[in-house]
Amino acid sequence: AGRCTGFLVGEDLLFTAGHCFVDKGSCEQTAFIFDFIYREEISPFLWEEKSQIFFCQQILERRVPFDGESDYTLVKLDRRARGRNPLEVSQEEIVEVEFVLLGHPLGLPQKVAEEVKWRSPLEGASFRAEVDAFQGNSGSPLIDTRTHRVVGMLLGGEEDFIKEIYSDL
Repeated sequence: AGRCTGFLVGEDLLFTAGHCFVDKGSCEQTAFIFDFIYREEISPFLWEEKSQIFFCQQILERRVPFDGESDYTLVKLDRRARGRNPLEVSQEEIVEVEFVLLGHPLGLPQKVAEEVKWRSPLEGASFRAEVDAFQGNSGSPLIDTRTHRVVGMLLGGEEDFIKEIYSDL
């Protein structure tokens, strides 16, 4: 059911990848679930309160890959996310750092990928890294372990994940 990951950058503002929305009209069909995490190793914490579910009220800004190298969406939520701390985005020049990736691969409860390997900077604001991520991680924040600020956002990856379907099971 989950198709992307996003992160809070203001009381009622969420940031995610631009390609996570087909168009501005897809806002009304999108919900965001906060605190979708594992409570125990084998027991996912499913949302129990309506207060954990937020809806897209408006897409404030959207850039998609065909607009150049930008790929992001800034979403206004239907209400303030009270009692939650938005993530701070680093304003410093991106250099090689140690970071973790937070996200919801394949629509699963939150996964923290700690073994992120810096590969190389690209042109503009993009850089490459090796990280254990899958479909659904688009929009996941890359967080500097030293400053705890967002230094990037996962936008895509290699085609190295193969989902096999076994008909004889």
